[in-house]
Amino acid sequence: MRVIAILFLAGLGMAQNLTVEPIASPAPAGSLQPNLSAAPDGNALLSWTEKLADGKYSLKFSIRRNGAWSAPQTAAAHRHIFRHPAEIPGVIALSTGTLIAHWVETPEPGSDAEFVFLATSRDGSHWSAPAMVNRDHSQVEPVLDRE
Repeated sequence: MRVIAILFLAGLGMAQNLTVEPIASPAPAGSLQPNLSAAPDGNALLSWTEKLADGKYSLKFSIRRNGAWSAPQTAAAHRHIFRHPAEIPGVIALSTGTLIAHWVETPEPGSDAEFVFLATSRDGSHWSAPAMVNRDHSQVEPVLDRE
């Protein structure tokens, strides 16, 4: 079973006590690219990817409230999500309550092109159509301007 360690810092003085409490992850065995963030209300938000039978991926997430994870929800499904340690997909929460899912895709396996996508949701269940947010639509790996 995968476990997430939630750290609680106690005390405000020079010396602090550290308590580590293991909790079960809502992500299933075999899930990939975990990404943990804090919502503006202080709740933890965990996102991850799951490989599908068709070789594509889904981006899923769960929010920890009152000591329990919500049922996993899907932010994006059947996508060519790029797997790289520097480009971890995720779901973040804004102070308005809006959720933003972000990920990088390759148009097809083996391609060097990388496209950044976003989708938004007000309730976590209904998501906008994914929008490609980078302006370079060429089928090559992006290069930084060296000038």
